[in-house]
Amino acid sequence: MLMQIRRPPVSAEGRRHFRANTGVVRGKFPSRKNARMVYHRGLLELDAIYLFESSPLVESYRERPVRVLYPDGGQLRGYTPPFEVVLRGGEKVLVELQYARSAQQVGAPQESARSHRRDRLAAHLLRSGTRWVTLTDLELRGQPRLAVLKDIYRQAPRNIPTAHAAAAAVASIQTFLPERFDVVALRLAPTGVDIYSLLLGGFLTCTLDAPLTRETPIHLSKEAGHDWFHVSQQHGF
Repeated sequence: MLMQIRRPPVSAEGRRHFRANTGVVRGKFPSRKNARMVYHRGLLELDAIYLFESSPLVESYRERPVRVLYPDGGQLRGYTPPFEVVLRGGEKVLVELQYARSAQQVGAPQESARSHRRDRLAAHLLRSGTRWVTLTDLELRGQPRLAVLKDIYRQAPRNIPTAHAAAAAVASIQTFLPERFDVVALRLAPTGVDIYSLLLGGFLTCTLDAPLTRETPIHLSKEAGHDWFHVSQQHGF
């Protein structure tokens, strides 16, 4: 009798994920901003990647960027943040991800030790002038925002239009805006630039407070830097 090999499930991006012995879902994501595969450990990291890819404020990002060595009493500890993002303008920010519920469990001995290490790490990064922020699942997984941005990203073609082509396409339809999603998509067809790419670039905007449908109103971006949404309003990007 032949043995059947059970293969890992295939993600929406067509890349297989697998679970390590720890139960953490690992995989790789075909990043448009970085023009390479980005590796993630866990679904929270994958959700963060979708937001980094979708935000006009994030120029690029990289996973496991650097190992930070910091003093803790007489010991030298190490920490590797999940991501470093490069913001528009060139500022680099180290990004830690955390589940909000674990951040609230300060009373437990294990969490107290983690809190102590975080304080030492934060003090070291402050002295070195390195910006470091913590994003929680509550910020990253707000719905329906995350679902809408995932939908836009998945529908957009791999080839991103140039800024000149995008601006020309927007100029050809701006007098008709705001208008329904399906009408805008139809008007854009002769330009060769699709509506999803213009949303990703922040040239056009839509509400992130309701699912994306054919009737969703599409607006011309009024923000000078096309920053129509923030990954984290608290941290300014």
